Amino acid sequence: MRTLWDLNKVAPGFFQRCCGLGHQTAIYGQNIPGWFSRTSDLGSSVSLDLPLDSWPNFLGLIICFDSGQLGHFGFKYSVKTPTDFMEFAPWLDNRQGILTIIIPRSIFCVRDGDDKIELKSNFMFSGIHLLYKTEITTTHE
Repeated sequence: MRTLWDLNKVAPGFFQRCCGLGHQTAIYGQNIPGWFSRTSDLGSSVSLDLPLDSWPNFLGLIICFDSGQLGHFGFKYSVKTPTDFMEFAPWLDNRQGILTIIIPRSIFCVRDGDDKIELKSNFMFSGIHLLYKTEITTTHE
């Protein structure tokens, strides 16, 4: 039996540490974390505005897909900024749930003056979150 993470119980700090790995990381979960900044009206093409002067603290982004819609055929997505373009086609297995992909800044470029990130996929995005250093919080349960 494969276990899916309850991503609402995973603090943003975990995702920040994953951004330090220098490569994209995929996690299958039961849900989209409640602290995600965008979870509705997303479609397959999304444009996100970056706050002015945010690039020094920008760690990366997290995107979610419902893995039930993906299948095994031709899943891909792209990340575009004013100074960079990257396209990804990750290998998927047959798990069901929410596929959460952490994309660190180290694999796509965000520079001073970049004001927008454009995301495109051949499937619908279920959630998107921009991750910054300032989100580190301590929680006690």
